[in-house]
Amino acid sequence: DIPGEGEHKIMMYIRRAKMMEGYANNLRHCMYGLDADLIMLALVTHEPHFALLREEVVFGEPRKTGYSRKSIGKMGEFQLLHISVLREYIALEFNSECTDTKKMKTAGNTSTQSPYDLERIIDDWVYMCMMVGNDFIPNLPMLDIAEDGLDRMVHAYKTKVLAVHGHLVLDGRIQHKPNQAFLEALHEITSDLWLERIRNNFGSKQRNSRRYNSRPNNDKGLTPEQMQEWKEESKMIDKQQGSDGKRQTIDKDNLTYYKLKFRGFFLDNDDDHPAGAADGNDGHDGNRGVRSDLVKSRASSYKDIRGLCYHYLEGLTWVMRYYYEGCQSWGWFYPHHYAPMPKEMSALLTADDYLQVGLDMDPGQPYRPLEQLLSVLPPHSKALLPTPLHRLYSESSPIKHYYPTDFGLDSNFKSTPWESIALIPFIDEKVLKKAISDAKVFDNLTKPEQHRNRRYGANYIYHYSPSLDPSHPQYDELKKKDDDDVDGKHDNGSGGVVVKATLKGLPDITHPVSVERVWDYPPNDTRFV
Repeated sequence: DIPGEGEHKIMMYIRRAKMMEGYANNLRHCMYGLDADLIMLALVTHEPHFALLREEVVFGEPRKTGYSRKSIGKMGEFQLLHISVLREYIALEFNSECTDTKKMKTAGNTSTQSPYDLERIIDDWVYMCMMVGNDFIPNLPMLDIAEDGLDRMVHAYKTKVLAVHGHLVLDGRIQHKPNQAFLEALHEITSDLWLERIRNNFGSKQRNSRRYNSRPNNDKGLTPEQMQEWKEESKMIDKQQGSDGKRQTIDKDNLTYYKLKFRGFFLDNDDDHPAGAADGNDGHDGNRGVRSDLVKSRASSYKDIRGLCYHYLEGLTWVMRYYYEGCQSWGWFYPHHYAPMPKEMSALLTADDYLQVGLDMDPGQPYRPLEQLLSVLPPHSKALLPTPLHRLYSESSPIKHYYPTDFGLDSNFKSTPWESIALIPFIDEKVLKKAISDAKVFDNLTKPEQHRNRRYGANYIYHYSPSLDPSHPQYDELKKKDDDDVDGKHDNGSGGVVVKATLKGLPDITHPVSVERVWDYPPNDTRFV
């Protein structure tokens, strides 16, 4: 009953075990789960013998099976991934590029020592994977893992970064100069992909427009905001194509991610002078129903984009530390719906930013279970919460605006609805907790509900005990020994541990050959890298 993800608790246990005297270097680990993050977590342990067990998932057509595409699986069939094999493939991927000293010198590296270090390359590979998709920050634009984003990253890393500038990560810390070079290389990739996608998107709009026999205009029922968006895209396309239809050389920096797709993503605090007014925009996107003020000036744009870039660097730092050391801050979150472009990050972030990022992270405390549920459950799911909490979803609730029933969905160039970005507000932790405190909802919980709402419980570890296993060859001898030296407890001395079911109708969990003990969680300031 300790807050946190189960796989990260297991990782913490492994990291701590590796610090203990007498740890067996050839110890074998096997972890069960469907989460793709388990692959990254297994890699960052740098353990030579690690395997992942999971059910085999088969993707099929819903109309043929009658089930959701994401939930089809073969009952009883499992897959076993040996991380050692993945490590070998990563080594093969980088070996030819990273050990060619002639190529290194041609690239500008005069050192005769090869920079090839498999363990550090694995760290860099995990870091690159974070940029194309993880649970905590959005992927970099145009670099989706489902669209060969990782392959493009790896190619840029091998050809333009590693041999010349070195590794992206050192002891779990993001390095400034290699990352600046890496972001510049990514910019060359993403800018071309971005322009191609915009042209394709605009071409689709033009084809749809021709169905109505004319260019878009107000006579066709378009809102002023839609007209303004069309005009901006039209100007951009006109710059890209000359009269002969060939692409012209343009200043790509003026075609930023934000100005083209997310006009007004950065909101100016001066509400008396909406940024969109000068461009015929009333500050609202009529198509999505969300505020869309245009950037007023280059100065304010610089400030806001730099803030976004720093938050993204902070997010990468948080995730890296989460993978390598455990949770650094329970209250941290990435406060934007979108990621910055690589060009903005390379241009606006300084060496001091890389040195200072993450130093001011407050460890804080995890949410209580009901606080966490209030942070994620929509109004339609309030029945899952105790009755006293339902009032926080009412129209008079001070946090009602955190639970909109009508909100925008940005497809973000994805083809399936579940990949869309829900444009809902971020919850302010202080406002949420104040609303809970003022309403005194926790005071009205039943005793069982209060018990379930505890912040901390205990971590339990279950060990196999040969003295409880009649099939063990030394069972008779071991049975005579006292098992108390393992700090375990047995079920009335008659066998293994029995964990009683907490809900009616569920079976007890029996460990007939196991012993149980409490495991103390390491303090926050413990480093394992």
